[in-house]
Amino acid sequence: GQGEHILWVENSFHTVAVELMGHSDTKFHLSDVQYRASYAVPAVSEPVQGRQLHTQPSDKRGDAKDNVNVASIRVHSLGARLPFSGIPDMVDVGDAVHAFMVADPGKSAPFTERMQLAERVLFNWNVNQLAPKDLLAASDRLAEFVMRNFESATIRKECPIFGNVDGQRTHGRIDVLIETRRGLAILDHKTFPGSYDQWIARAASYAPQLSIYADLACKATGLPLLGLLVHLPIIGVVADVTNVGSQRVS
Repeated sequence: GQGEHILWVENSFHTVAVELMGHSDTKFHLSDVQYRASYAVPAVSEPVQGRQLHTQPSDKRGDAKDNVNVASIRVHSLGARLPFSGIPDMVDVGDAVHAFMVADPGKSAPFTERMQLAERVLFNWNVNQLAPKDLLAASDRLAEFVMRNFESATIRKECPIFGNVDGQRTHGRIDVLIETRRGLAILDHKTFPGSYDQWIARAASYAPQLSIYADLACKATGLPLLGLLVHLPIIGVVADVTNVGSQRVS
């Protein structure tokens, strides 16, 4: 239809994810799994002259070298940095951490089951510089942060979203959509391991991307925005970049 709408697709996300990771020769690709929910807003019918018709929110990342008002970023400490033994490939680390964050059922599952899941993820990405127990710790710390800050929240992982941004059709996936009766928060996992002066600017550079996700989700649901959050599990922080920047959704 032409009106705003929400499309819900209920599936056993965790089961699919675990089955994919059960094969040692198969990496867990997020595009291969089914999703719990999908948000959609009206798509533009005609392209804007001089612009490409399709775009992705991830294309809207800012420049980490730009001057950033650090005072506008609220930093929530989750705990100590996760230790590395050796020098890992950070692309593989990022993929492994992201995959575990998606598939982890949390403390409601037996510890041994979660450890086996973490071991399979690290093995499949050939990441042996990070301990399985540290993946569990990162996931638990984030879950505790969400519980403290978002009462009775519904968590939706890898939530696809579609819509129209300034005359362009856009689509992407929200790492974590936090939904409460008061509103929505958008959270993105980033495994950048740099020093404070590096990661604070890097976190801020993702604000335009998260802002697009937020505007689309808020427009689709009618709920207000509670926050734009960058989760840095390696460093052990969540950076609130809500006040860094915004993007208009038409």
